[in-house]
Amino acid sequence: MNKIRFLIAASLVLAVSASMSGMAQSQDAKSAHGAELLMPLKKNLKQALMAGMQKSPVHAISACKDQAPEITNALAVEGVQIGRTSHRLRNQDNTAPEWANIALKAYLQDETDRVPRVVSLADNREGYVEPITIKPLCLACHGCHRVSPQRFRLSIRRMRLRDSSLTT
Repeated sequence: MNKIRFLIAASLVLAVSASMSGMAQSQDAKSAHGAELLMPLKKNLKQALMAGMQKSPVHAISACKDQAPEITNALAVEGVQIGRTSHRLRNQDNTAPEWANIALKAYLQDETDRVPRVVSLADNREGYVEPITIKPLCLACHGCHRVSPQRFRLSIRRMRLRDSSLTT
């Protein structure tokens, strides 16, 4: 069976210390809180990508490039950093911090591991990372065989993105 090995991870850093929250939370509670904070990003980004895909995969890439940062910024919460990353980047601005890279590598080593992770960071901060696994619709942009390669790559060059996100 030929499996596609592509992973996008959503991550956030919770910069509020446990002592400031008034109580120590369990790992399950921290994971649930991280998932709750990421849900609007995932929902809004999916809506933007679907709207772009109704026009074309090139429009979806543009939506991802231009609207994703706007969506992320609009959902900003004090003390929380939210972002997306991958082991195959299209936009270098989405380069993972080292703590998220460790999770990415673990996810890639075991394709069945899709458990979100809470990671202890310096200064009583915590990171949360969860995989966003590739769906069939994603292959319109991340599977180069689905789009005219010349048109697709020209669009990527026009957006000045270094693309390593295409599946092989």
